[in-house]
Parts: sequence; C-alpha cells; structure tokens
Amino acid sequence: MKKPIFTILALFFAFISFAQVGIGTTTPNSTLDVRGSVSTNYRSFTASTSASATDNLLVFTGSSAATLTLPTAVGCDGRTYMIKNASTTGPTPVVTIATTSAQTIDGAGSWTLTSANETITLISNGANWNISAQSLPGGSGVNWTQNGNSLASTKTIGTISNHSLPFITNNTEKMRLTNSGNLGIGTSSFNGTYPEKLLVDAGTTTSVNAIVGKGSIDSYLQLNIQNNSSGTNSSSDVVATANNGNETTNYVDMGINGGNNTSGVMGVANDAYLYNIGQNMLIGTGSASKSLVFMTGGTTQSTNERMRIDGNGKLGLGTNAIPKAGIGLAKFAIEGTDGSTSGPHMQFTTSADNYPLMQFMPWQHDFQYIPFDAYFDGTSWKSGTTVGGNFVLAKESGKFLWYYGNVNTQGSAITWSPGVTLNNAGKVGIGTSTFDATNPEKLLVDAGTTTSFNVISGKGTINNYLQLNIQNKSTGSAASSDVVATADNGTESVNFVDLGINSSGYSSSGILGGSNNAYLYATGNDFVIGNGTSAKDLILFTGGTATTNERLRLTANGVTVTGSMTVSYRSGTGAYTILATDHAVINTGGAATWTLPAASGCAGRVYRLVNQGTGNITLSIAVTTANGTTTTTLVNTAGSNFFEILSDGTNWRRIN
Repeated sequence: MKKPIFTILALFFAFISFAQVGIGTTTPNSTLDVRGSVSTNYRSFTASTSASATDNLLVFTGSSAATLTLPTAVGCDGRTYMIKNASTTGPTPVVTIATTSAQTIDGAGSWTLTSANETITLISNGANWNISAQSLPGGSGVNWTQNGNSLASTKTIGTISNHSLPFITNNTEKMRLTNSGNLGIGTSSFNGTYPEKLLVDAGTTTSVNAIVGKGSIDSYLQLNIQNNSSGTNSSSDVVATANNGNETTNYVDMGINGGNNTSGVMGVANDAYLYNIGQNMLIGTGSASKSLVFMTGGTTQSTNERMRIDGNGKLGLGTNAIPKAGIGLAKFAIEGTDGSTSGPHMQFTTSADNYPLMQFMPWQHDFQYIPFDAYFDGTSWKSGTTVGGNFVLAKESGKFLWYYGNVNTQGSAITWSPGVTLNNAGKVGIGTSTFDATNPEKLLVDAGTTTSFNVISGKGTINNYLQLNIQNKSTGSAASSDVVATADNGTESVNFVDLGINSSGYSSSGILGGSNNAYLYATGNDFVIGNGTSAKDLILFTGGTATTNERLRLTANGVTVTGSMTVSYRSGTGAYTILATDHAVINTGGAATWTLPAASGCAGRVYRLVNQGTGNITLSIAVTTANGTTTTTLVNTAGSNFFEILSDGTNWRRIN
C-alpha cells in the first residue's frame, strides 16, 4: 500500500515542477494562478523594530519617530516587504528604514517615510534592497499627479541619485536643475569657470524680455542680489555684458562692496559704484524736458538734490532751476549758502600737493574772491605756494580789487597789500583803495613807504614826440589842464608847483588868466628854475621855436637878452607907494612923496625912478649916492632927474 502512495506523491511533485498551479481555477496561466484573495503576514509596530523572515506587511502606528531595520538581503533573493507609515499623530513622525551590513536601498544607506499613509515596497536582489514602489493613497501619492497633490507636509520632487533633473515640454527640454543645484532655463550649458546658479537663455528670440519681475505692493518692489560673504574682496553686483564681453571687458557694473571689503578697487567697505569697461559710458534720461538728478546725504529730493542736468543740457549744482528763478543766462549754475563756507565755492589742486592753486569764492553780494596760489580756509587767508607769491581778484564793498602778497610758505597766513583798485565810480587806485574825499582821483598811485624813487614812468620808442598828456575837455570859464607836484604838507591851495594851460573858454582875471594861456608857477617858498648841467644855459624864447625866437639866456656868466626888454612901470602924479611889482616909476606932475619899501626885505631889487614933473620928489627912505652921501630928493632938473637904485639888504644905493 505504501508504494502506490509514494508513487502518487512523486508524480504530483513532478507535475508541480514542470506545470502551472491554479488555485480556484483548473486552467492556470501562470506558474501560480490564484483566483481569489491572498493573505500575507500583517504586523503593526509602534516603536523601533526589525523585519523578520515571517513578515510581509509592516504598518507603523506609533506617535514618535521609529526605525525599522531590514534583515540582510543576502540569501533571500526576491523577498518583499511592504512598509507603511500609518501614524495619526501630527506632525507625522518619521519612520526610518535601516539596512544591515552597510547594504543600500536604491543606493542609499537608509530610507524615510515622512508622510501619513506613505507606503514603500522593497525587494531583495540578493545583495541589496531595491524599491519597487512608493506611494501615498488617494491623490496624495508619492507619484505626483496631474492637477496637483494633497499633502499633509512638505514633500520633495527630483532625483535621489547624482543626476540632473530636466524639465521638458513638447518633448523638448526647456529647463534643467543640475545635480549641483544650478538651474538653467532655455539651456543646460553653464559657464565652465563661473557656473551660474540661475541661467536664463532666451536664445534667438523676437521678445525683448529675457527676465521680468512684476508685483503689486504699496512700497518698493525689487530684484535683489546679496553676497553674504564677509571676505575682504566681496561685493554684490548687477552686470550687463555685451555680446563680445566677458568678466574683464565690455560690461557695465552696478554694485556695492561688502562690509569688510579692503580691495581698494572700487572704494572701501560698503561703497557703491556704477562703472563700465568698454567704450563710452552714457547716463541720462531719454524723456524730453526731463532732468538727470543727483542726490547725496539722503533720499528727499527737495533737500538732498545736489546736481542736475536739465532737458536742455544745462548743469545746475545746488539749484534745480538753471538759471535760478529764470533770472540771468547760464549753461552752468551753482548755488550755495549765502555768506558761508558752504557757499557756491570752487577749488583747484593738482597731483603735486594738497594746496589750492586757485579758488572761486562768490561769498555773497558785494563780496567775491578769486585767489591765485592762495586760499581761504573759512577763518583766514593762507598761502598755497612755495614760489612766486600770491594774488587775489576781488569785488569788495563796491570796489574791484587786485591785491598781492609774497608769502611762499604753504599754509602760512597772508596779509594782503593793495595792488589795483577800481571802485564803482570808475576810479582806479594803484597801491591804495582810499581816494581823496573832496577831490577823488580818477587814477591814484600810492607807492607807500618805498626804496624806489619811481612812482610812475612812461616809456616807448617812436620817431616823434612821446608824451604824458593831461587834457581837460571842458570849455568852461575856469577850466584848465594842469600837471602839479605837491609837497608832503601841500594842499589844493598851497605848497605845490603847477604846469598848466587854460581852456579855450577861460575868462578868469589875474596873472594866470586868459584863454589858452599857459603857466608854470609855485605856491610854496622859493621857486627855483634852472639848468643843473655844468656850462649849459637856461633859455627863454617866444614867438616860435626857431633859434631866432630866443629872447633871454641865462648863462654861467650872466644874462643875455636878445632884442628889446619890457619891464613893469608906473607913470603918474601925486604921492605913490612903490610896489614889489614895479620896476620903473615916472612922475609927470608936481612935487610929491614916494614911499620906498624897506631895503631889508628885498635885497637885490632894482628900481628906476624918473622925475619928469614940475616939482621935486621926496623919497621916504634916504638913498646912498655915489660919493657916500645920502639924499631923499629926486630933482626934476634935466640930467639929474633919474635914479637907478639897488637894495643891498640894508640900504638903498644909487647905482647910476
């Protein structure tokens, strides 16, 4: 009986080995065909545990993170485990699936289930574990679904291996996230030296927009780049590069240095900049009649505007109207604080040193200065040079000044000396700015205390007369043209010598009177006229300039008179007092008394006394005659009626 049973079993197992087995069917179409439900081992766990050979479905229902450790994959090829995170605790605790013997799960050392109802199916390949499926039930599955997923927590999408993630549309790649985290839109090729974190390549396009940022916010809306490095060379930059540009040429750069930048390339830490490396740098506004405005010290235009170029190309510093209020005419207008070091001042230096070559200092109305090799530091005038001295042009208190100094130590104080002054009445002073209050000079030259005896010199070369000329164009009755030398104690009326000529309309009387009469006279003490050259004469002429017009010559030996001589005389009757201006006195009447001046006051004076009357003349002072006697009588007897007398300073003496 045993033998038939063993035979039947052997045949059954042989059938199984070489045929298909059906459960619930007599026509199986697979090695194992089950037409009905299948039950596998189910085990739930709430804390860390290990999967065994008898487990198949492992479900986590705990409330805190746990680890499920897989057995070795070696020796159990084809074994599968289904693992689910079914925790209802929120947030969902993480289930970590660990391996043994440094085995991997799809190349990873471990795997995590981080979402509620997240499920994974693992299968052994005899050496490691592979994932055959991973999902969430419903629309929340790990397989991202069309129209979106419903997630209880943040999930990831991408690759877990060292590969990039391309995105395609119309079966063509349009965007790529590389395995190093760089994103390319329109390209998958990044700069080999400086790979971009975000690269947008519009390629050949008809759109002018490569990147646009839009939004709606009642505040500023920005595109921002920030370099978080605190390094000494760090900066944050927005750069536009020409088609033939690179990192060193043909680009424009707007940026700001990092907080620790010490490179000195574009300023110091936190300095901002805008520059280009290429051709011309154009900055402006393309809107008609609109200005390009520059501000410092704040962002309020009304108080922080410093410079503008208006729509007409006019430049304004400190003013937003060029010219200010439309007054005047200007292509360049500057405004500053009135009467202040913050005024509209300008200063010029060179690379030689820090001291100004010149300044423009419009301090306020009636006070403006342009110093040369000098400068005003807000307190006093200082020298800016080591050679050549200092000068300043100024308008000050109604006067245009050209002053000078000779301080050649840079930074040392200057005391200005008057050079040339032009006042608002058109009067010019050289060496002074103070004019005569009563008779102000048109040109006043004051050499001050000097070692030079030349105050004014006129020089030239001409084959004709060369003159210093004064001409009074008035035809008035008192007009004249005069050259005057005045003593230190002189005035307009005393202690001067005057060379002049009366005008054509001059009608005043006196010795200097008469139309176009010329004169040379003094109002001081003695008036000395002469020739200081040895053996040379003093010549007086009249009636022309020929040699025949000589009338009087004073030589070393005396006086030579050419032609007749006219003297002052008095002819009359009666008593008479002889004057200093008399020379010949003639009596044509009866007896009379003539009064002589005292001889002591007129030494060298000569009088000619003639009595052609009917009686004798009695002289008030006795005259010493030729024989040593004296007489007071001038008779009318022919041959004896003429005295020529001379004062010797003591007495009157008859010399004929």
